[in-house]
Parts: sequence; structure tokens; C-alpha cells
Amino acid sequence: MLPVMKKSLIIATVLLLSINCNAKPVCDLSNVPKIDGLHIGMTANDFLSVHPTAVNEPMPGDKPPRQSRLDFPMRNGEFLGHLKGVGGIGHIATLDGVVYSYAISFLDAGADYDTSLDDFKNMLIDRYRLPREGWNKAGSSSIKLQCGNIRVEVFQDHGAAHTAIGPTLFVRDVRLAKIADRLN
Repeated sequence: MLPVMKKSLIIATVLLLSINCNAKPVCDLSNVPKIDGLHIGMTANDFLSVHPTAVNEPMPGDKPPRQSRLDFPMRNGEFLGHLKGVGGIGHIATLDGVVYSYAISFLDAGADYDTSLDDFKNMLIDRYRLPREGWNKAGSSSIKLQCGNIRVEVFQDHGAAHTAIGPTLFVRDVRLAKIADRLN
């Protein structure tokens, strides 16, 4: 390589690194919602130690990375466990034993079918100390916030005759979700 080109490449690399190091993050999700011990990046075993009535249900397939779902089983029409402060669990998904996605309903746990999308989002911001800035509307029934690989989505599906899913929080590591999606 010519000496001038080599020197230019080094200078360009140093400039790029200094720009990235000095850039302030658009948002901070160090307080990714921790809901009764559940959070993105925790292991399935850690979840099971906090919630001993929960089960880890493997998804079909024997090739790594392996997927599973964490859930509370039912007996006689009743769940054998739950997460405190929420209405229910839509899903808790793992990839190689690490939680990468979850959906939690807040129906009758601080919100209902009549709660506006903005009021529901603000309730979650206050409850879980989420950033107030950086949220973007995604249609009429959801608002999204993305910081790095973590995406937080707030849904409010009022539904006909109040039979829809209602106020729901959906959190995922989009990088791991892409890997999981390719496995399906």
C-alpha cells in the first residue's frame, strides 16, 4: 500500500472512532423494563429460580441455537404463577437460554380497553423509568422506542366490544429476534 494511502486510512479510522466515542446516545434503555424479575438478556434458569412454578418449553428443532418459551402452566383453569403487577403474559421467548423477547398485557393492571395509547405509554414510562423522548407513532395503535438493539413497543388495541388484546408492552432484542426468525 502506498504510504500516503496508508496514512489517510489511519487518519480516517481515528476520526471515525473519535466521532463514535464522543457521540451521545439517542436514548438510554439501561432501565429496560424489569417486570417482577423478567428482563431482556436474563437467562431462562434465572427466570425459573425467581419463578419456580414456571416452565421452560422447548420449541421444535434440535439444531443450535435452540428456542424455548417460558410460561406458567395451568391447573384446573388457574395459572400456577404470574408476574406481579401485570394482567398476563403474551409470550416470553428465549434463544439459547437467553430471554430475547416478551409481550406483557396490562389489561386490568393499571390500564384497560379505554386507556388512550399515550396514557398507557406514560404509565409505563413512570412505572419502569423509560425514556420520555424518542418515541415514534407506528400507526394508530402502537408507539415504538428503539435504543441500540432493544425495541420497546406499546400497543393499545381497543377492539370491537372490548374483546381484543388490550394494552400490551412488547420488548425485544431485535438482533436476537432476527436470528430466531431465520430459524422458523
